[in-house]
Formats: sequence, structure tokens, C-alpha cells
Amino acid sequence: MKWFVLSHIIVFVLFAFVIIYMSIVFWMDKIVITNQRVIYINWKSLTIREEAEAFWAEIQDVKTKEKGFLSYFWVFDYGYFQIETAASHVTIDFQDAPDPEGIRQFIYHVRQQ
Repeated sequence: MKWFVLSHIIVFVLFAFVIIYMSIVFWMDKIVITNQRVIYINWKSLTIREEAEAFWAEIQDVKTKEKGFLSYFWVFDYGYFQIETAASHVTIDFQDAPDPEGIRQFIYHVRQQ
């Protein structure tokens, strides 16, 4: 009985650790919009990150896609956000972006100024 309870506690702790780790990595992804460029920071793990930047003059297309029933509620507003640039090697893909349509409208608003 003692080993049974101990094994369940160990499995629960490991499961909780994995969930917390994945949540931290998920919440660290950022998109930074400045008056000169858009920067996307994608954390692959706690020690590995990728950065992509697109200058305003190079941006050609901004796409958004909201998928699923829950993504249409303001509480769960998330979706796919993509920026394509004139340079063929720079494409910003932000999976599960919060409020992708709001980000797109903000980029168009800042770009017009």
C-alpha cells in the first residue's frame, strides 16, 4: 500500500512539473510592435529562443485565422497570426496568438502613422 501511494504521488508531481514547464514556455512567447518594426520572440524551451523581425517597409501581408468554437469568445480569443515580408526568408508565424485580429488592426493603425 505504501509503494502504491508513493508511486501515485511521484507520477502526480512529474505531471504537474511538465504542465507548469509547458505553460511557462507558452506564456513567454511575445510579439513586440515598435514604430520601425515587428519583433516576434518564440521560446522553444526555457533556454532556447528564436527571434524574427520584420521592418514596416518589408511587410506585404498580414494574415489571421481563428479556429474553433471557443476562439470566438472574448475570454478565449486566440488564433493564428502570420506576417509575410518582401524578403522570402522572413515570415513571422505566431501560433495561438492572443487576439490576432486586434494585433492585425493595431499593426495597420501604427503603419498608417
